[in-house]
Amino acid sequence: MEKIFYTDKNAFSSSEEAVKRILSDFFGLKKNKILRNEHGKPYLENCEDLSLHFSVTHTKKRLYIAFCDKNVGIDAEPFQREVPHYPLIVRRFAIEEQEEIHDIHDFLIHWAVKESVVKWLGSSIAHDIKEIAYVDHQVHYGIFALHVTIAQHEHEGNLLCVCSENDFKNAVLKMVEDFDKIKIRYEERPKVGVVGEILIKYHNFGNNEVVRQLEAEGAEVVLPDFMGFIKFFVLASTDF
Repeated sequence: MEKIFYTDKNAFSSSEEAVKRILSDFFGLKKNKILRNEHGKPYLENCEDLSLHFSVTHTKKRLYIAFCDKNVGIDAEPFQREVPHYPLIVRRFAIEEQEEIHDIHDFLIHWAVKESVVKWLGSSIAHDIKEIAYVDHQVHYGIFALHVTIAQHEHEGNLLCVCSENDFKNAVLKMVEDFDKIKIRYEERPKVGVVGEILIKYHNFGNNEVVRQLEAEGAEVVLPDFMGFIKFFVLASTDF
């Protein structure tokens, strides 16, 4: 469940009043307390029991509030927003992300995604701007890929980005579906085993790309099971 509500920015005395009105009129919740974490992210006191989460953002004219049955973050950026020094900001992004940003439109998309992810995390943009990267439609935090879905909408000249948790079951099914699309070639190839120290076996730099070179020559490369090394390490540690 994901719903986005919007209103004039000045229609309520505060965004919290707008949230309470929606909770009362749309969800029938009239006495729920709104709390904030250490970074200011608002949440319902018993959000896990209710399976109801929300996030708030605004532009100069509009207030947007996203509700979801999972943790959620939303950001809105006007397409006409001027950011004269955005190339300097982009320099703080990951190299791969910089390569995807060619103009202010690209920058606003990436920035809105980052802001929505920050709100999903419940942290601050100043703290996480260097850690969060949006590359090839996938969100990364440092070296880890985040299991989130980014939905983008356009409303009255504003770009809306909504970050929410992936449905694990559907994510697994999608992985299986993608795996099944891999083409299989049934052919006989000479098998070549690669043995030696762990980096020589598994690290491309360590073995000078030997696996790719052998495959290019028509061989089927066989590497020892990595768990074999783990078991050897554990058993060896217990013997001495």
